Amino acid sequence: MYKDPYAVPFDLISPDGKIVKIQQEQDGSVLATIIIDEIFPNFLGFSIDKDLLFFNLKSTIAQLGVDATVLDIDLSFTLLNAEVLVRFFAVDEVGKKLLSKFSVGMYVGKLFAADDRRRVRFPSYIQRIFNHTDRKGRPLINFGEEFSPDQLIFQEGTTRTIVKLPVREGRYEYRHSIEGFLDTVVLGLKKKGIHLRNLLPLHQEHVNKKREVEPAKLLLIKTVPLYIRTMFAKIINDELPSGVKHTSASILEPHVISSCEIYELYGDKSDDIYEIPLEFYTLEPYREHVFFEDRDLLKESLEDADTILKAFDSAPEKVRCATFIVKGEQLKNLKKEDWIVSSETVDEFTAEPPYSEREITIMNQFIEKQPAFPILRGIHNDDINSEGVLFTRYFPTTFLKRLLINARVRECLKAIYFQYPSYTHGDFFSAQDRAMLRDFANASIDVYWINPKTKLLTKYVPKKGKVSGMFVPIPKIKAFQDATVIGFYGSNLMGIENEEDIKTFLRGVMKLREEVKHPLLHPKKELMVLTGGGPGIMEMGNRLAVELGILSGGNAVDFSNPPYGKGPIKKQAIPVDINPYVQAMMTYRLEQIIYRQAEFHLDLPCILKGGTGTDFEFALENLRTQVGLREYNVPVLLFGTEEYWANKISRRYQQNVMSKTVEGSEWVSNTFFVVKNAEEALNIYSRFFKGELLMGPEYKSFDKGFRLVNE
Repeated sequence: MYKDPYAVPFDLISPDGKIVKIQQEQDGSVLATIIIDEIFPNFLGFSIDKDLLFFNLKSTIAQLGVDATVLDIDLSFTLLNAEVLVRFFAVDEVGKKLLSKFSVGMYVGKLFAADDRRRVRFPSYIQRIFNHTDRKGRPLINFGEEFSPDQLIFQEGTTRTIVKLPVREGRYEYRHSIEGFLDTVVLGLKKKGIHLRNLLPLHQEHVNKKREVEPAKLLLIKTVPLYIRTMFAKIINDELPSGVKHTSASILEPHVISSCEIYELYGDKSDDIYEIPLEFYTLEPYREHVFFEDRDLLKESLEDADTILKAFDSAPEKVRCATFIVKGEQLKNLKKEDWIVSSETVDEFTAEPPYSEREITIMNQFIEKQPAFPILRGIHNDDINSEGVLFTRYFPTTFLKRLLINARVRECLKAIYFQYPSYTHGDFFSAQDRAMLRDFANASIDVYWINPKTKLLTKYVPKKGKVSGMFVPIPKIKAFQDATVIGFYGSNLMGIENEEDIKTFLRGVMKLREEVKHPLLHPKKELMVLTGGGPGIMEMGNRLAVELGILSGGNAVDFSNPPYGKGPIKKQAIPVDINPYVQAMMTYRLEQIIYRQAEFHLDLPCILKGGTGTDFEFALENLRTQVGLREYNVPVLLFGTEEYWANKISRRYQQNVMSKTVEGSEWVSNTFFVVKNAEEALNIYSRFFKGELLMGPEYKSFDKGFRLVNE
């Protein structure tokens, strides 16, 4: 696809073409060769049957009594141009005088692609947008204040819907002054951007005569004002009275102001003309000013993970690419050429702020090469005005943040869907990415991660009362927001020694939930199990959660990409794969491991056997209790033997007490409980949730830094 497909004109119409060769015929007509250059690749005329192409004469020429018949059209996609052979002929005396002045260099018309796929077939489409306006309150379609939709005549058929536009009383005729204006018309037609049609009314006058066609005369009549923003209109000759024809200036283009009011008819004698028949062709979907809430098929399709995965399958592989989707049909029929591919070859641009002019230039060049940039710029420039969703292979670079949360962009961009958090780091977000996710949430832009491995469709959901969030399966969002979080810390290297115990323990918590009434546990309270998302004990916890129907979450870190070298541990010895049982997820790069630990917002921590990482997690839970980071002082369960935990904890705790470095906080030891099995763990929880567990600053400390069930 064209590298910036949104910054182009409408795809149903070409630029204006100019006469490059002209020949006066004996019958008074003019044979002209017209060249149309710089046609954009998205012009649908390149791909449809030539019989559906129409030459749309400039209305200025048609209103002055000249019409045109196309003899041949030769389109070249390679050269992006067209050569059109046209015969011009005069309808009346004014037309004869204008035709005699025709010369090379005049811009006389353009091509229109009457693509059947874009024809409005049912009245409901037009009726639906009658009540809609753009974001500035301007109507998308209006047939004049004195007419309403129920007064319009719709003819519904198998191939098209026709609107009969009422005609006003009287007709328009030219004053003699028009003859002196014709030279100006010819000169004006040789310049692009000059709107001569607006000057013609200076030479026209309204006369109270019948609106009937007479031979060798042009009938100029006005209808009620027609305002169309999201469609082209085409005048249908075969719905006019027999023998009457409208000029080939038959295409009405979308416009903010009145698209057209005056029409040119000629032919055999007719009765009074009461209406002008029109059919409509829709614009590109992203230009229809349609609100997301009105796209029922799109909203329904976006709820289906298989549909979204299939859409991503159409994208080029292993490259940065993006597309903007506004219709369900568009989503279900995406093709490779519908994706914008990045021209950026650098793996990743520095996240540091630029300091020099050169760095700013490089940064701006990097931004403009991102595949989402043309989409965001298109929205900002109003080339895209329908609300929709952004599909991007990789999570957008943070350098696009200013554009993404721009007020204008937020009006159109309702959601972002991606497959991979990073082009260089796979499934792992940077710190800047996670900050941007929070900004998206604050800006009401939904972000969805469709993971190709798990095939889960997840949405970023901020944690209540926290500055972090997780990607959560759609059906589990309410559970996540309300859940009491049980966390399992433990080694990723150890085999599973007490799986049945942990399973029994979780089942017991679920049963206990039905028996107690505590803010953290009661019959209506959801549960969530949260781990580090890796193998070993973490995988066990996630797997058991899934088996028991509890939301399974993981805060996973990338150990395979040390930012400053491999370190003393061999890279291949460090597991990086996120275990397959994680449902709700957040991921972190290795340099953000401390942030990752801080975002284990556990209500009920459980610590199993582990190494240095688990020791750190124990210390973190100790600190959380000591400084009051939790709303409630809760028991922290240490699964294992008293000897194991004494060797881990006691000497350090006793040294801190002896040196008075934890003075006043010794009580924290009464919140840590060593439990050998599920029975003992559930005993502690039962006493706690029933208010029978003596624990907290007002109770005694324990010399070992922890306590046993019977203490």
